[in-house]
Amino acid sequence: LPLRQWTDPALEVMIPVYIGLLKSVALHVAASPADIFTFLTMEQQFPLFSSTIEVGISPKSDSHARSTCLNLVVAMVRISHDPIRTWISNAQTDVHRLSTFVCTRMMERYNQMAKLLTGPVVDHLRCNALLGQLNDLRHQIEFINQLLSAGIKSFNVQFCELFLRSVVAILLENLAPKKGRQFLAVGVSDVDVIPAPEGLAQLSAVFFVHLWSLSYPPLTRMLAVALFHKKSTKLWKMARYKAIKGEYVITRELNAIVQSKEDGGGFADNPYRRELFNVLSGETGEWRLIPVSMLFEGALASTVLSADVLKGFGLLPNFSVAHSSYPESELEAALSSYLLRQHITKSAAATMALERASGTALTMFARLVSSKDKGAASLLATSPLFQALATAHGRFCDHALTCQKKTGVSDLFVDLTQLSIRSRYPKLLSRDPVSGLPYGCVLDKTCYRSLMVNPEILVRQFRTVGSNDVEDCRFAIEMALQFRATCKIIHDIANHENNSRTTATTAPADFPTIDWADDLLLTIGDLNKKPLKGTDLDLRGRMVFNFHAATTRFETKKLPEKTNSETNRPRTLSDEVVLRPTSQLVLVLDPTDVFVVKPVGRREVNRGTIICGVSLRKVIAFASDQEWLHIAIRNTEDVGFLIKNGNMALHFDTIGTSLIVKQYLERSQSILRSELKDQIEALFKEW
Repeated sequence: LPLRQWTDPALEVMIPVYIGLLKSVALHVAASPADIFTFLTMEQQFPLFSSTIEVGISPKSDSHARSTCLNLVVAMVRISHDPIRTWISNAQTDVHRLSTFVCTRMMERYNQMAKLLTGPVVDHLRCNALLGQLNDLRHQIEFINQLLSAGIKSFNVQFCELFLRSVVAILLENLAPKKGRQFLAVGVSDVDVIPAPEGLAQLSAVFFVHLWSLSYPPLTRMLAVALFHKKSTKLWKMARYKAIKGEYVITRELNAIVQSKEDGGGFADNPYRRELFNVLSGETGEWRLIPVSMLFEGALASTVLSADVLKGFGLLPNFSVAHSSYPESELEAALSSYLLRQHITKSAAATMALERASGTALTMFARLVSSKDKGAASLLATSPLFQALATAHGRFCDHALTCQKKTGVSDLFVDLTQLSIRSRYPKLLSRDPVSGLPYGCVLDKTCYRSLMVNPEILVRQFRTVGSNDVEDCRFAIEMALQFRATCKIIHDIANHENNSRTTATTAPADFPTIDWADDLLLTIGDLNKKPLKGTDLDLRGRMVFNFHAATTRFETKKLPEKTNSETNRPRTLSDEVVLRPTSQLVLVLDPTDVFVVKPVGRREVNRGTIICGVSLRKVIAFASDQEWLHIAIRNTEDVGFLIKNGNMALHFDTIGTSLIVKQYLERSQSILRSELKDQIEALFKEW
């Protein structure tokens, strides 16, 4: 009997046992299909497959039962036994039921997310709910990939047709504006409220980004044709209202579009393609641009779509035809239009949109270089898109330097730049082959794949900091660094190609995505190599002053015995250096740092062990009190008795020594900040 004819109390007892039986039989079939399959068929029926689907798609089943049965279905379609694969190919009814269930579940998720999306653009609860929905959507697509990877052609074809009708048609219709109403530029300000049409369009773009994860090449190509081909079919609107009759109609129509075989009514211009390029140019605001740029980035990064196909879609410049200058593509024109707009005020949407725009540009150039078109790489620097990237970089640099002169910003400008550099150029596992340092900006760390399950592109979790001079300056600095890294990589690739014409060098195998920190960035960001704690420091030629510890009571603890593996390692903790209340210490003053060292011995006065080191950039203020000198330090850890809660207290022999050290430190800090301002100005005027 069908499950719907059983009562709920009976199902609670029966379904777990029934699923256990199905699982046991399915495992035996998978282990020995040739021996068991014949005994499980009845009147050309395969009850195990049909029953598993029925339980899996039944509304009476809970989530655990549904998941178990669907996994069993995947296991059965992936059995490499010809009689089973032939039977599944002919089981049109069961395949249709399963395909309908999968598509229906995906659209139910789409509708649930659409309800969550409509409302204020900032909402903590809705953001967390959307995060769970995005993760579940990813699992649904993984399930589809498992079904289609079985390679049963008739199953795949039937599923693709139903998927295009039930899912893609609705996503496409919500992607474009309705007649008589254009989309509003919302989602930028924290007080914005997302209307339903704009929410559906944004959600459709996000769904299409996830659909690039589908691993079945024919379906990926059909999605690309539906989105990016210059022509489209009228069947999409008919499919939404289920007015299409016949089998495999949309599949044949898309194939006819690719083959340029028009039917009696002809094909119309693709309105969805036009809307995507319109959004990419920034016409509907930066919130809408984020997932759309991810959508283009996914197409460019797809290994299923060849370079020739992307050229036909207008996503890559076509170097195969005769040209006297750089053949700009429609994608480049749209991105250039957005980048050349004025971007001054900071917002969460603006930051993410600019990062995605530069990321899409870099992905496009990477795909162009990999296409091996003759002369393409050498002309990258002449591309209008590269010029737009350079112009945007110049504008952000100019804006940052302008903000530097404003009251309340000038004192923080050096610190803002340093923090931005350290944030953009973190320590990586690999190292720069030139400098040997591990600091680099990974431009693909925020690529579209890493943002696919980020709910911030739909609803933000927290409000952004209000716009002010300091935040606008920080925004300009961060974007200047982002576009500097992007332009630098593209420029280096173009120069490499030009140099390879006259030398024996070859083009790099992979398009680089890491911009390693150069000398300017290393200096401004305070990332250069420095002596480590526990190592010995040569004191000759340095400004040194003797002082005593700031404590009169110090309890020495017995150090643990070192193992053989630790005997030769350098000391890295100041606690390993045993000090006594009468220990004589040495303060070493460098132009950029302050070190506290303990002399190695009475006879070796020119060498000492570093106990701690502090950059002058972290010093907030100095205060002298007779023989005592107090130094306030930010963002530092306590170091034994030397630094407590950000305060370093030094006791010198005389008052004069304390004043001399204070004046020297103040002068060194002033000179350092002046030099850093000059270097930052050089950094922002480099391009």
